[in-house]
Amino acid sequence: MNIFRRITATVSGSIEQAATQLENHDAIVEVALKQTRAAAAKAKVRLTRVQRDGKRLAEKLTEHERMISVWETRARKVADSDEAKALECISRRNRERVLREETAAALADHEARERDLVKTVERIDEKLAELDGQRNLLRTRHSAAQAERALNKLEADSSCAVDDVLERWEMRILETEYATPALSTSDSLDDAFRGEEDSATLRADLDDLLGRNIDEES
Repeated sequence: MNIFRRITATVSGSIEQAATQLENHDAIVEVALKQTRAAAAKAKVRLTRVQRDGKRLAEKLTEHERMISVWETRARKVADSDEAKALECISRRNRERVLREETAAALADHEARERDLVKTVERIDEKLAELDGQRNLLRTRHSAAQAERALNKLEADSSCAVDDVLERWEMRILETEYATPALSTSDSLDDAFRGEEDSATLRADLDDLLGRNIDEES
């Protein structure tokens, strides 16, 4: 019993030490991953807002282009009958052109920033996947290394003791097997018939050997 207690204590101590170290490393990495995930979530929310802003700018640009066409059509329509009104239409068209250029410039700058933000979010996602994979790999390697170390220590410290225990166990089993009487499976009636049948067969073989003719003797 003392041997088994010593073996159990050795293994349990190694596993407990490995678990403590693994939990410490795991906790640190998990905190870092949690913080990175939170930052990634915020970045994705902001990206969605930026994309909405970009869509509004694109719609605004389309509206300016539409209004330019509208004011030009109106100017042509009243040019012969009302020059002053036609000139006002041209003025409105020119103002829409300025607004269109300003909106187009703002949209181009916005799209460039949006592309950069998309790339940043993609890099964050890739880094998260990479860190998570590395964490899982290191966790597995750490556990395997600690288990192998514990096994090596167990074999080095108590291999002889374990062999002795296993040998005594096998001897105890053999003693029990020898001490247990074998169950009789014989059948007396069957044995009697088999004996007579064997004797008859032997007599026939003997008569054949001696060249006897059973019919003649009888």
